[in-house]
Amino acid sequence: MVGGEGASLKIGAPLVSGAMVKAEVVEQGRGPKVIAFKKRRRKNSRRKRGHRQELTTVKITEIIGA
Repeated sequence: MVGGEGASLKIGAPLVSGAMVKAEVVEQGRGPKVIAFKKRRRKNSRRKRGHRQELTTVKITEIIGA
């Protein structure tokens, strides 16, 4: 949804043509550690991998209609 109330309200599916969004980056960090552990029984074979996803928090400051 873009715009205000009443007659000036614009709704798109899924986009409103010509609309712009202004945002600011609040925080950049990393998510929790996820461990992928695989073990094959009776074969003395195992593999452990860790992963942390990069995360960005964005704050929408303004929505400008066309």
